[in-house]
Amino acid sequence: MSTPAGGWARHRHPDGGTILLPPGVPPPWEHEHEPDTLVFPGPRGADGAAGAAGVAGVTGPWIEYPHEHEPDTLVFPGPRGADGAAGAAGAAGIAGATGPWIEYPHEHEPDTLVFPGPRGADGAQGASGSVGAAGPALYTEFPHEHDEPITKAPGPQSYDGSYDRWMRVKYIPTDTGEANQNPPPNETIHTKSVDNIFQALTVLMTTSSLKIGLYLAEYFVLWQSSAVGNGISFSLNFTGTAAPIVSNRHYGSTGAAAATGVADGVAAVLTGSLVEHDASRVNAGALGPNTGVDTINADILDYVRALFEVTVVGNLQFRGTSEAAVDVRVQNHTMLRLTRYA
Repeated sequence: MSTPAGGWARHRHPDGGTILLPPGVPPPWEHEHEPDTLVFPGPRGADGAAGAAGVAGVTGPWIEYPHEHEPDTLVFPGPRGADGAAGAAGAAGIAGATGPWIEYPHEHEPDTLVFPGPRGADGAQGASGSVGAAGPALYTEFPHEHDEPITKAPGPQSYDGSYDRWMRVKYIPTDTGEANQNPPPNETIHTKSVDNIFQALTVLMTTSSLKIGLYLAEYFVLWQSSAVGNGISFSLNFTGTAAPIVSNRHYGSTGAAAATGVADGVAAVLTGSLVEHDASRVNAGALGPNTGVDTINADILDYVRALFEVTVVGNLQFRGTSEAAVDVRVQNHTMLRLTRYA
């Protein structure tokens, strides 16, 4: 046996003739089956086709929403386009064909032997589809001719039962202010912020927007007169409708056994002094005047109160007037405690 170039071997048949075979391939006459025939497989199978590309995403549509203030229309974009679907898997590679039977008589010496390649590989998976285009961004805000902030006040505080209701209090630090608007029972504390010096009828304090309901008003009035023989008168005027409305005024006087009408800011005797009063049962009814004071420009404390039921919303005015053409002063520590019961 000789060895040609390239590693192929030449094998000689016992009966004569030779055959050229690749390294390691025995001659057919050494095989137990069909020593007279060589079987060769067919060619290598072709690669499978590539998978199809994914479907591209769809751009979101624009959607129009009619607005309550036509002819303007607000236009909002549709949703973002969906991503493309993944590419389909590549088709399987074509299987290698079975080689034909080829007979070589031993007396012939073929110059070339052809052996089959491996089975064709499956086609690669198709590429992923492209990502869908993003839909237009949604509007987060837009100008409008009616664009102004709206503030919602919190609802009223709830309470349990009719015997454990707790009072809600509002404080007004100026001569004019709105009464407590919470459901009853509630209370408004209203204090004067400036002194008033006057002779003619003057509105000293205004508590506005009294809602329908039952009220008790209590004024603690700090006042002075510039003359011993000059007093003061008070009145409560309600600008809505209230019925009934009754009021009275109390002050300490110099009287010991009989009323004098002279307000007294000091009473320290063992037997005490009289508390005198003025009263009214009509709206804006006068409470006074009294006839004077014990000392000029000295502090006097009066207590004025009224009970009334509001049936039409209005403002409560506390007013004063001098007895004569002489200055009187109502001071800034004067205060109102207004209680709404129902």
